[in-house]
Amino acid sequence: MAQVRAAMLRPGCPGKGGIRVWHNQIIMESHISATHAARNLSDLISRVRYRGEEFVIERGGAPVCRLVPARGPARFTGADLKKLLASIPKPDADYWETLEDIVRNQPELPEDPWRS
Repeated sequence: MAQVRAAMLRPGCPGKGGIRVWHNQIIMESHISATHAARNLSDLISRVRYRGEEFVIERGGAPVCRLVPARGPARFTGADLKKLLASIPKPDADYWETLEDIVRNQPELPEDPWRS
């Protein structure tokens, strides 16, 4: 069964709303003006964070941006890192020689003008 993630527009909240389905969830999105968003940003952020609501912010009636819940960090485990490092080709001898030449032939750094 689809889950409702956002409440209807509260009284006094201007704009039109839209409903869309994403991953078997019904998501309510509200279209609001940039002026309304600026005057009520703290409230909008709370509604996004705690209710999962989404807002399309418009300027002059045209959509400009979307205020949506942030995605969590990507899951990347130590096992994933080990697998990634194992898949990278090993550098050959020419690579190490080239790297050593680059390090040996680095130009001198200029004196730091801020050090006294």
